[in-house]
This record gives sequence, structure tokens and C-alpha cells, in this order.
Amino acid sequence: MKGGRNEYKRIWIYEKLDRIWEEYLWAEIHMVETIKARVFDQFWEYVDYASCLEDLIKEFSADEHAEFIQKRFRDVCMKVFGENYARSADELLKEYGRVSRIFS
Repeated sequence: MKGGRNEYKRIWIYEKLDRIWEEYLWAEIHMVETIKARVFDQFWEYVDYASCLEDLIKEFSADEHAEFIQKRFRDVCMKVFGENYARSADELLKEYGRVSRIFS
């Protein structure tokens, strides 16, 4: 029973990280779009939202981040960016490292 509970917890953790990271990427995209459109009040709303998401990401352990990067990071980035993900994969990984603080 305990093994099943641990597996359920792991699945829950990665589903949570999936959603948070995806929301963070969309917030970043919307920040750029609001700057281009000169809608600065919305820009600051997205900055605040991204900051809250960063705080949530930092709550996970280094092991959880490492497993997420190995197993789910690419899928989530592909979901947001599609085939364009390949061109910015290194930068996205650096951004994830900055946000999660796992490489510092």
C-alpha cells in the first residue's frame, strides 16, 4: 500500500509542476505581448503572476526538479511552443534553472 501511495504522490507532484511551469511559460509570453501592445498595466499583472508561480516552483525539492526535467520538461515546453521549442530549449532550461534555483 505504501508503494502505491508514494507513486500517487510522485504523479501528483509532476502534474503540479507541469501545470505551474506551463502557466509560467504562458505568463512570460503574455508579458512580451503586452509590452509590444504597450499595455503596461497588464504587463505588471503578468509579472506578479509569474512571480507567484516562481515561488511555487521553488517549493519543490532538487530531486523533484531533476526528475521533472528528465521526464516532463520537454513535453511541457513542446505543449506551449510546439516545434519552436527546439530552437529555444537551452534558454528554457536556463530559465527553469534560474526559477527553481537548482543550478545555483
